[in-house]
Amino acid sequence: MNKKLRKKCGKCRKERELEDFHIAKKGECGRQWACKKCVSKERKSHRLFMSRPTGKTSIRGMDRWF
Repeated sequence: MNKKLRKKCGKCRKERELEDFHIAKKGECGRQWACKKCVSKERKSHRLFMSRPTGKTSIRGMDRWF
C-alpha cells in the first residue's frame, strides 16, 4: 500500500495528510488532533480565552483574572 498517512481532523472531520496536522494544545479545538487550518482559525477567534494550568481564564495573557 503506497497510500500516504491520512488522519481525520477532530474539528472539521475532514481527512487530511498527516503533515497537515499538529497536536493541538489543551483548549484548542477541544481535541487532541486538529488540522492546522482549524487550529489557526481557532487561535484567531479564541485568542481572548487562553487556558492556564490553574484553570483560571486570563484576558489576552494579561494578569487580569475573572
